[in-house]
Amino acid sequence: MLGVIVCQNILMAARKFQRGFITNSKTGLSIILQMTKKMNKQHGGKRVGAGRPKGSGKGRTVKTSSINLPPAVWEKLDAIRGDLSRSKWIAQTIHKI
Repeated sequence: MLGVIVCQNILMAARKFQRGFITNSKTGLSIILQMTKKMNKQHGGKRVGAGRPKGSGKGRTVKTSSINLPPAVWEKLDAIRGDLSRSKWIAQTIHKI
């Protein structure tokens, strides 16, 4: 209950400070500084479960590239490859060589 009353007092002081009722007052300034310190502690920082998940340790297993081919070549490749994806078919074909 005491925390609620303190928060209400801080908000009232902040509103008075913004409106100009408290000017150059040590009390008003200290209340505003306390309020901003509390607000800053609630955001950011290290938290459990936050951030990028660790990888599997294998690193990158493939390299992404693109090739430009005429539409007729893509159609022929799609007809030949069957149910395989384009990249899988190309990789298997090159491994056979």
